[in-house]
Amino acid sequence: MVVLYPVETIFKDINFVLKYIFRIFVLAAILSCCLTILTWFLTDEIPIFLCSPFVDLTKSVTLVPILTWIIVVTQVGVSVSVLIVYISLIMSLKKSQQSLKEATSRKQSHLLLFIQIFVVSCSNMIC
Repeated sequence: MVVLYPVETIFKDINFVLKYIFRIFVLAAILSCCLTILTWFLTDEIPIFLCSPFVDLTKSVTLVPILTWIIVVTQVGVSVSVLIVYISLIMSLKKSQQSLKEATSRKQSHLLLFIQIFVVSCSNMIC
């Protein structure tokens, strides 16, 4: 969905936003609990190095570093995918605007879309 006029969109509706934030929170909590329980069943005790999986000198548990690498690869792949989708979205938006030849003489700047891409990509890379 392309949001050209962000003031007049469903994403500004507080009920819509709260409903999806709640869904994301519940999904993340369920996934975290499942992974914690899985780790607990596979190992007799939860390892101390869960917060820093690359410091385990004994190499006693291999599940946590494997999960960490899977998450890193997934995050990088998603970041690249988001960039590709955003760039293709902007390019198709430009093509459709040129083909329509809007009646107004003022040109719309795509600077805000590029700023949005940059902010989303940076926040995805940080997390």
